Amino acid sequence: MIRAALTGSFPSAGKSILLFGPRARPVVVLLGMLFLLSGCASLQRHVDTPEVVLESFSLESLSLSRQRFRVTLEVSNPNDFRLPIASISYALNVRDVPLTRGIFDEGISLAAGATQSLSLSVETDLLNTGRGLLDWLRDPGEDIDYSIQGEVLPDFPRARWMPYSHSGRVELK
Repeated sequence: MIRAALTGSFPSAGKSILLFGPRARPVVVLLGMLFLLSGCASLQRHVDTPEVVLESFSLESLSLSRQRFRVTLEVSNPNDFRLPIASISYALNVRDVPLTRGIFDEGISLAAGATQSLSLSVETDLLNTGRGLLDWLRDPGEDIDYSIQGEVLPDFPRARWMPYSHSGRVELK
């Protein structure tokens, strides 16, 4: 069948001749595959990194050994298409003190231009968070500086982790 596609006849000669020799077939097949793959590559979209910020920060419980906080992250999709997200890693610092780190891997799907809140319960202890946070917990009357950084993993084939970083101020509720 392939030979029939690669052969032709000239009406004047009345003979069938081979247009592509046996050595040319692998080249033709390779060129065809490259053509198809280049078409698939052009279908991939550029994905802008979602923005992840600290929306709210509240103290749930406080004891001598542990503190429990409710941390709400706001995740925004800057793209003009729905973005499925498999995982979000995060490292949160409050007043330049590492508070918590982890991975949210429950998966979410953000519509184009949409924002979604993720509520996380995190525990820490004063031995690891230092004196700066202890002083703030005693008198929390003002907004606190924070920084958050991590990576977002889109839920696409061959997706790569996309780094993000944000800093700002938030009120303890």
